[in-house]
Amino acid sequence: ILAPPPLQTSITEPNDDRAAGVLVGIASAIVLFGAVSAFGGVVLGGVVEEKTTAIIELLLARLRAPQLLAGKVIGIGIVALLQLLVAVVAGLAALLISGSSIPAEIWIAVPTVVLWFLGGFALYSTLYALAGSFVTRQEDAQAAGMPITLAVMAPYLLVCVFASNPDSTAATIASMIPPFAPLLMPLRIATGAAEAWQVAVAVILLAITIVVVLRVAAAIYARSLLQRGARISWRQALRLHSA
Repeated sequence: ILAPPPLQTSITEPNDDRAAGVLVGIASAIVLFGAVSAFGGVVLGGVVEEKTTAIIELLLARLRAPQLLAGKVIGIGIVALLQLLVAVVAGLAALLISGSSIPAEIWIAVPTVVLWFLGGFALYSTLYALAGSFVTRQEDAQAAGMPITLAVMAPYLLVCVFASNPDSTAATIASMIPPFAPLLMPLRIATGAAEAWQVAVAVILLAITIVVVLRVAAAIYARSLLQRGARISWRQALRLHSA
């Protein structure tokens, strides 16, 4: 009784470190999706408000449209980044407090969520600002921004689809495509499924896409800000750019 023999333990299933990576990847996707959707909507509403109240005309007297676009995206992006940092720090603290064995991939994936957020927010918020310049009423803002909202939702849903098999060919290809990379690549990094060259390709393609979108959006933004009347469609906006 005073010196009982130690209990024998037997492992019925191997320890799967990937489960922790999947959890981190899904949590990262939820945080990124919520931040981009919420603060992208703030960018959209801000542009519409400036256009509705004619403040935009005063601003354009002192600033060029591309400067106004960049300032709005950067300013709101900083606020969104500060809130995201709180979530990332809380996640890292939870991992430390848990005291469990955490794979190295997760320690890499959690901090890099911030970098993927910056790229994703720059891409999607620019498109939200562009959509806001198409309308002159707040009632039309959601309809104008719906295509971007669906574009953000698509990779978020794919995270749930590919969580069980992040090594698949479809997951590998999708995670390198710019609109999907900010949400999908953290999942593949956390599970150890992403190779270094795949991450590099995703970063390069995302950077190129952001530059192209910024240039095209700035050109359309400058022409559509002073448009009044009916809402401009995306097809009409592309015609403004090519005109």
